Amino acid sequence: MGTTLTGTTPQDTYDSLIKVTDNGPLTGSLKKLTDGLGNDSSLSLSTTAASFSGTLAATGAATLSSTLAVSGDTTLSGASGNRTLNIQTNTSGSPVLALIAAGDDSAALTYNRGAGYLSVGVSSVANAMVVTSTGSVGIGTTAPTTTLDVLGTSFLRGNVNAGKTANINVTTAVNGTGGGNREFTTFTGASATGFTGTDSTDQGHGYFAATIVSGRSYEVSATMVVTNGAPLSFITSTGLNFATDTVQTVQSSPASNTTYRFVASGAASFFGIAASNSGGGMTCVVSNFSLKEVGSVLVTSDSNVGVGTTAPAVKLDVVGDIRSSTGILFGSDTAAANLLDDYEEGTFTATLKGSTTDPTTPVTTTGTYTKIGRQVAVSIIFGNVNTTGAAGSVTIIGLPFPVVTAGEGAVTTELFTFGAGRTNISSHVDSAASTTVRIFASGNDTGFDSLTHNAGAGRYLYTSLTYFV
Repeated sequence: MGTTLTGTTPQDTYDSLIKVTDNGPLTGSLKKLTDGLGNDSSLSLSTTAASFSGTLAATGAATLSSTLAVSGDTTLSGASGNRTLNIQTNTSGSPVLALIAAGDDSAALTYNRGAGYLSVGVSSVANAMVVTSTGSVGIGTTAPTTTLDVLGTSFLRGNVNAGKTANINVTTAVNGTGGGNREFTTFTGASATGFTGTDSTDQGHGYFAATIVSGRSYEVSATMVVTNGAPLSFITSTGLNFATDTVQTVQSSPASNTTYRFVASGAASFFGIAASNSGGGMTCVVSNFSLKEVGSVLVTSDSNVGVGTTAPAVKLDVVGDIRSSTGILFGSDTAAANLLDDYEEGTFTATLKGSTTDPTTPVTTTGTYTKIGRQVAVSIIFGNVNTTGAAGSVTIIGLPFPVVTAGEGAVTTELFTFGAGRTNISSHVDSAASTTVRIFASGNDTGFDSLTHNAGAGRYLYTSLTYFV
């Protein structure tokens, strides 16, 4: 039978002051435990199982050296700024905290000090998600190697912004240096978000120190109120001298309270704001300056991908250059022969030759070419050259790529003083794997043959050629 204590206040403290001898539970209301002087005392339970079937409110120190089973709601509260619940174990490899669903040990919230991570398990899947001691999150893996490491297929609703979107720490603004139009005459009210500069003759520049990395994307804005003048430019620089240190003009004539996005063309240590004088005493007040590094890759909810833009209009919208290691296929085509694998522009040195003798003084010119895939288009101009000493057939050597099929060519655009009575002119590459161009011509109603040199000064030969490699 149970033992009930009602309205009892024990006054002395010693072992077994309250003792149950009939194996019944201690029930009823335990109001107060005090020492002999009436001070509150702590309650220590060292039984194998201490069971409370009502509300347990511990406003002091409650030490449990065995199992505590609470049936009902449990409220733990602590003083402001202190830990409410502190659970410890003396075994380094054991879980410090484990909240486990009845009948399923895998469905648990566990902090394991030995393993060094916080684990969330769901039914039949232990460690479905873990947070490591370094702050990395693993989903499907207990050993994440990045900030977020997902093992398996992922599906995200909404936009993905890959990269930083955060204010860059800038220092208090400083005036430009170098004299003349490189600095304000007076510079006051400097802070990390603005300044006031005046100039009575020309323009002035104020700078904020900031680490700007080449190739990364940034956003910048500022409130600018300019009297007797106008905002001149936003710039990046390596120092405080506009004339010698400017790296990039981000925006000319920037508008106040307008956000401008740019990709840094080079590394810089400062961001500058300039204003120009329109007559009289110019005053430039800058406030609310903000410089952010922003995400360089954006995937929108409709699956458009933007690189260097926050508003991709098509499936892949890139602001900047694109590099592909193998090429581009269009539509549903998968044939290797239809792969666009090259685009190139450049120059080459073309040399005029003769099949019998070359010009006494070598005649060369710089030709240009455009290569798209296998097709090469070249342009060669010999203007007002001296071919004295040349004899035999006219040839040109030095094409940038060897031809794959002999005889390919295009019409020569203009020809002067190389052969009299020649009205039909063509050029072609001499032979397969060659880089030599031969010039052919014919008179009226005659067959084609090699164009021969008419050596001398003041000679002109303009030719264009398209061939395949």
